[in-house]
Amino acid sequence: MIPRVLHITPTFNYTCGRSYYHYITLKHLRKYNCYNFLFSREKTAQKRLEELDIDFLINDNIGSNNPIHYTKILKQIHGIVSDKNINILHSYSRATEFLCTLYKKYINKNIKTVNTVMSLVSRKFFVEYKSDRIISISRCVNTELTDKFKIPKGRIKLIYNFAEPPIKEYISIKRKESGFVILSAGRFHEEKNFKTLLRALHFINNPQISLKLVGSGKLEADYKKYILKHNIKAAIFPSQNDLAPLFAQCDICVLPSVVDPLPTFMIQAGLFKKPFIGSDVDGIGETIEHEVNGLTFEKKNYKELADNIMRFYEDKKLMIKCSDNLFSLVSERHSPDKNIDQIYNLYIELLSK
Repeated sequence: MIPRVLHITPTFNYTCGRSYYHYITLKHLRKYNCYNFLFSREKTAQKRLEELDIDFLINDNIGSNNPIHYTKILKQIHGIVSDKNINILHSYSRATEFLCTLYKKYINKNIKTVNTVMSLVSRKFFVEYKSDRIISISRCVNTELTDKFKIPKGRIKLIYNFAEPPIKEYISIKRKESGFVILSAGRFHEEKNFKTLLRALHFINNPQISLKLVGSGKLEADYKKYILKHNIKAAIFPSQNDLAPLFAQCDICVLPSVVDPLPTFMIQAGLFKKPFIGSDVDGIGETIEHEVNGLTFEKKNYKELADNIMRFYEDKKLMIKCSDNLFSLVSERHSPDKNIDQIYNLYIELLSK
């Protein structure tokens, strides 16, 4: 049976790693005998799917926890399932998985369900993780599902997060700027904790070191105020369709998250052969071996982060060693071809039962 998959997600934009994951998944699934459709409340990055010629379906209330919206959304899902001959619902958040669970239980018991878990959560509400198969994107997510939430191992498949390698022209681009440029990117949210990076740069106070910070979110005004107040050499860029030009122009990449299951930005840094510094949490800590393929620091410890930045700034041999080793790791473990092949095989396995 050919997989005909409705991917259901709250958001599809240029900012979050989850949206990038959807885009790369849908892009690479095209090479298989598989039909894909995306259902979301947000269409900020709709052009990405237009390039792939993939149907993009909208409901403004997807991801809402308001029970009033459930009936209308489930009715729309049923219409899509019937019209597109959908045989798999693939969700990417707790709220959307709950919708899929309701649909399977009360409307179509024959539909297969898959949930990709891309977050670490503080508590379980006993309505999630009910899908036929669950994909975890890192070992720390896998451990949380099995040990903390007691999900049977037989329902979980570890398929690592992934990113596309850069095209060769970006690898060979020559730097246009002088000085030492740091690149960091992600949602401007407490979990990403970019304030620690700004505090580290204020502590260093070196005019040769600058920051390019890419993203959007509720903390943007706070970051701009801090940069202006402390005269930090930093520029904030809006979310980008393609970070490749900025990767090409930076010296190192930094991610100071306090929670991070397995950041796409870190994988991309490795593929661009950029030295990486990250907090010692979750998927960062399980990927980065200190002084081997990057540098790590205690989360929220801006002085330790500042020390690590200066280590790379002063030690080019260490930079090369760490970037080469990280490149080797992510090229092998986080390849889209390898991991999306596993997703497709999971679909086939489900439909064969």
